[in-house]
Amino acid sequence: MPIRQDQISLKGHAIEARIYAENPYKGFNPSPGKIHRIKHPFGSGIRIESAVEDGSEITPHYDPMISKLIVYGPTRDAATRKLSNTLENYLISGVHTTAAYIRDLIKHPDFRNNNYHTKYLDDYDQPIPAEFNLVARALAASQMQTGSTRAMSNNHGNGISHWRTSSWPQGGWRQ
Repeated sequence: MPIRQDQISLKGHAIEARIYAENPYKGFNPSPGKIHRIKHPFGSGIRIESAVEDGSEITPHYDPMISKLIVYGPTRDAATRKLSNTLENYLISGVHTTAAYIRDLIKHPDFRNNNYHTKYLDDYDQPIPAEFNLVARALAASQMQTGSTRAMSNNHGNGISHWRTSSWPQGGWRQ
């Protein structure tokens, strides 16, 4: 490299959250099924990497990742607030996801004070949010009314890629 480490200056902070079709309140069990509705967040300092759209199937045969959500802010606190607000407005229906769990986790004082480690989640006891229970009951009632079952899809090999990214900040991440 033509420059030395001391010539590199840092500007801002980025945080990545991986959103999975898993139930974090039941041991992170996979949550296969059909994505009924998804509304990816967008805006300055927000990047989404996802191939999931309305009607996509999350099968038990592959990694249940829905998206990578990366946010940028001028400071760690600003990036954390942006991530929290972005997760608050990330709409995904049809399967359980880790979005609300991550949103609540980053609000915890341990996260805010950098008091965590790679085994932190083993001891982290987070109550189930009220909205999670409401959504779970509504989905269960919907399934009972329609008598529908979850169909597992095998859509690989069709040659169509649905990967997309949301907006990058103007000028890239190094504003």
